[in-house]
Amino acid sequence: MRQRSNLGPKPISRDANLLRTLPVVLQECWSRETAYDPEKWTPENPTHGQCAITALVIQDLLGGDLLRAKVNGAEHYWNRLPDSSELDLTRDQFGPALTTTTPERVSRDYVLSFSNTIRRYEQLSHLFTSALKEIAGSELIDFHRSIRGASSAQTPRKRKSR
Repeated sequence: MRQRSNLGPKPISRDANLLRTLPVVLQECWSRETAYDPEKWTPENPTHGQCAITALVIQDLLGGDLLRAKVNGAEHYWNRLPDSSELDLTRDQFGPALTTTTPERVSRDYVLSFSNTIRRYEQLSHLFTSALKEIAGSELIDFHRSIRGASSAQTPRKRKSR
């Protein structure tokens, strides 16, 4: 079962302006409240603990796959886009010296099987879509879908955290 995104059933098309805008908009949306480990998040390192939920939001917009690997010993998520390019907007949280294991594709259901990730994803998605609407001046897509409103009667089991 694929979880429905908060952005609706179809990803929007990718273009150069959107790809330049994403990091700027996300920078304004990331916060201690959306971080995996709020105690370690700082305004100087705003990407810290934002990788899983950022990868979900990017997948909502652009489609593609979620990737996971260990970076400097920590679990890290990013995106492989439909054209096979990779987009990682949170890798800088680890600094310049990176030790990375071989990435693996992970399902959206797996990433959203952690209750803390669901909460943070919904919060980031709401902030992000509101910011995009403000920039665009109109509703581009149906932003009011919820992952809890998925059409399947089966809901994924929720894990304690991620």
